[in-house]
Amino acid sequence: MMALLGRLTTRPSVRFLIVGGINFVLVYIAYLAALPHWGHRNAYWLAVAVGIVFTTIMNIRHTFSRQLSLPALAVYGVYYYLYALAHVAMIAWLIEDLGFPAEPAPLVTLVCLTPIHFLLSRSLIQRIAPALK
Repeated sequence: MMALLGRLTTRPSVRFLIVGGINFVLVYIAYLAALPHWGHRNAYWLAVAVGIVFTTIMNIRHTFSRQLSLPALAVYGVYYYLYALAHVAMIAWLIEDLGFPAEPAPLVTLVCLTPIHFLLSRSLIQRIAPALK
């Protein structure tokens, strides 16, 4: 079992899902904590701030085994911000237009957007950050 786990974690797609899972837990906890006080839009943006820092560092360094640099952090941070905009737009659409409950709305966006996010992240990070030596 441990050997299988070791082989799986050598794959960037598996590491991406692990980092994403941890990030989602952090972001979702922040979202739920802020939701009763600030509404879904502001609660999500607070949570995104937590996620941008964590995900940027972990995806560059851990998921795709690339060197951290200020330009790479800045470029990926901007990309992740734009990705978060897609989440907010989809969450707003689900809640405001479709009447979907606010609490599970981020779960739906996660399922829909993660495959695209992996492909874009991999492509971008390979272009902006040199491989680890």
